[in-house]
Amino acid sequence: MKKTYVLKNKGRFAIIMGLLTAILLVLIFAGRAYSYKAPEYRTVSLKQGDTLWELALKYNKEGDIRSYIYEVQQLNNMESSDIKAGEKLIIPIKN
Repeated sequence: MKKTYVLKNKGRFAIIMGLLTAILLVLIFAGRAYSYKAPEYRTVSLKQGDTLWELALKYNKEGDIRSYIYEVQQLNNMESSDIKAGEKLIIPIKN
């Protein structure tokens, strides 16, 4: 005859399961908190012949170049993509 196990202390079981769940959630969310990296910016002086497209190719290592150019325009309050030699632009550094 096979004997079945009967849970005798359901309260203790619930507390232990709750603690294990809480520990698991803390470990998951702690890993996400440390993986955040603050954005880095650099100020670049433009030279004759520089374009936003060339700057994007140089400093953007990931993602779409068009969205990077849009981000540069937003950071520098630019209405168009026209730039002049001697201007200084804030450039986000993407690694």
